[in-house]
This record gives sequence, structure tokens and C-alpha cells, in this order.
Amino acid sequence: MQIVRLVPWDLVRAIAILVASAALQGCGWERTMRFQSPSGMSAIEIWQTRFVNTLKARVELVTKQKRIVLYTQQREAWIEFVHVYWSPDEATVGVFAANGELAADVKTGRPIPFERIRKEFAQSIRDTYHLPPGEDPIDWAHLYDSQFAFLRLHPEIHLTYH
Repeated sequence: MQIVRLVPWDLVRAIAILVASAALQGCGWERTMRFQSPSGMSAIEIWQTRFVNTLKARVELVTKQKRIVLYTQQREAWIEFVHVYWSPDEATVGVFAANGELAADVKTGRPIPFERIRKEFAQSIRDTYHLPPGEDPIDWAHLYDSQFAFLRLHPEIHLTYH
């Protein structure tokens, strides 16, 4: 009596490998946003998990010499609004994302107190989004309206949750 295999084991293995590969891709990172400095010498990149962008996120400072992770969000990362401020000499960068803010020295990547650039950062948001006088730009960045304004300003950004 001959036993007939309904499914060849090679096919089962191939399907298992494909399913495992697809599952592991979700653990990988994908650059979802890039904000270049005015001179083009540096950039801030936002990286999020593939397929479902909301699982994790990280903020990287990229220069011609190095790539430095400035911040990593290890849990849900719904990034609805991002603003990046570069000082006039591009020695300092400030980032507002996912309801958090950070500032760093571009040369070293070391954090600096955000308060040191808060006034200039707020003015940058005001100028970019044409906010009326009297409206606090950083408070506005926390509001739902900022998300729509951000997506209108950056149509190149496509996220799985928008």
C-alpha cells in the first residue's frame, strides 16, 4: 500500500518560512519621516515599526559623519505631529514629537535642556504654521488641529494609522 502525501513537506516548510519572515518584518524599522537641516548637512529622522507604525519609534540625528539615536519610544508611538527646529548655525536641534520634546547638540548628539531653545522653537512653530499672536505654539502643537496642519504641510508622509 502506498501512502499519498496530501501536502509535500517542502511546501509546508516554505510556507512556514514565509509566514515567519512576514511576522519578523513587523519587528523591523522603517524610516517614516525625514527633516533636513537648512544647509542639508544634517537631518532628523523618525523611524517606526514596519507595517504597524504605532508599535515603537525612535528619533535619530544624522550627519555626514555619524548617526545618533536621540530618543527611543519602546511602547505605543502614535506620532501625529512633528516639528524640528535648527538653530541658525545648525549647532543645535530641537524636536517635538509624540507629545515630547528634546534638544541636542548637533556636533556631539548630547542632549541639552529644551528650555535653552524653547523661545526660538516656539517662534519656529508660529512662523511655519502661521499661528496668530497670543496663541502659545507649543500648546497648539498638542492640539488636534496641529495634526491636520502637519499632514497638509507634509503630504510626503504616509503612516499606517492615517
